Amino acid sequence: MQDYNTIIGAIQMRLNKCPTRSVMDRFRIRSSTLNLIMSRYKALELTIDELEAMSPKKVENLFYPQKNLQRKEVPLPDFQYYYDRIHAPNSRVNISFCWLDYKEKNPDGYEKSQFYEYYQRFVQENYGGTKISMAVNRKPGEKMYIDWVGDQPGLLTDVTTGEIMRVHIFATTLGVPNNYHIDYDGHYYSVLYTYCGKPAILKATPSEIRICDQYNRLICTHRRSYKDFPLYITTDEHMPPEHLYYQEINSKDGNYYRRWASVFGPSMSELIDRILKSSKHEEQAFNACAGILHRVKAIPKGIAEEAARKCIEMNSCRYSTYRQVLKKMECDEHPESSPESLPSHENIRGKDYYK
Repeated sequence: MQDYNTIIGAIQMRLNKCPTRSVMDRFRIRSSTLNLIMSRYKALELTIDELEAMSPKKVENLFYPQKNLQRKEVPLPDFQYYYDRIHAPNSRVNISFCWLDYKEKNPDGYEKSQFYEYYQRFVQENYGGTKISMAVNRKPGEKMYIDWVGDQPGLLTDVTTGEIMRVHIFATTLGVPNNYHIDYDGHYYSVLYTYCGKPAILKATPSEIRICDQYNRLICTHRRSYKDFPLYITTDEHMPPEHLYYQEINSKDGNYYRRWASVFGPSMSELIDRILKSSKHEEQAFNACAGILHRVKAIPKGIAEEAARKCIEMNSCRYSTYRQVLKKMECDEHPESSPESLPSHENIRGKDYYK
């Protein structure tokens, strides 16, 4: 199987009357391969412009159809539709729900394990996988995360007496994991996160960085950086939603969440302040504060304030408690309706009628 560049390039060269040997040398293919490409091109009855307008994957499948990809009698799920539903803002849809939806529409369709496998293939081919790490710009030594290293090991302090002292050992890390950035000249330039794990081409000028996909189509551009900091040049639009959320949270400080809480009233202010003070480092409480304050955006301030007051009275100033209190208040406000008794009427027989 030949890739998109070889297929299109070979056809273009032959249409431009280039010698067969030149085409074979340029793309390192045999004469049989070139003949196959050209014969299939003629059989398709498409112009080169029409082929170039298609996606590279579609072109490759036209010239080299995938055999036994699916059972012909079973429709392949619309994975793009399900992917969009799963990744929609505030979506609660997961892959299990998608399979149930597909199965209801196609009772004879793929079972769960097959559906999951094909979905993972779709994600891998179109979005470069499901796990993406986030790059964080840090000045060396500005922040360190320290933790214990298991149990206290023994340290031999006197080789003569064999005295062993139990010691404490801490570990810290300063580094950046793999991510959706391309390294060039000591800096890391972002691409849209869906390209993570896919081949790319980087072109540099003295003032600009241009990043193209494996088919030489432009993905994005950056102004070239020569500064020592930041090393990671990231465009917000390239980040997945969870990374944007993380960036928003960690770009704030405790006073930011205190000011936000003051909009709702004194109880909310006290609740957020207690949460911030409950952690050894305020940064560890930012997620909880953001979770509460984002949660109450769409509800009346009086309800948000009342729920905060109850958490304080319970001496349980945590996100989980606040969420449960809100849920209980909602249930108390809208209790399940009990079945009403039937009205008296001469045509309605009561239970005594059947005795």
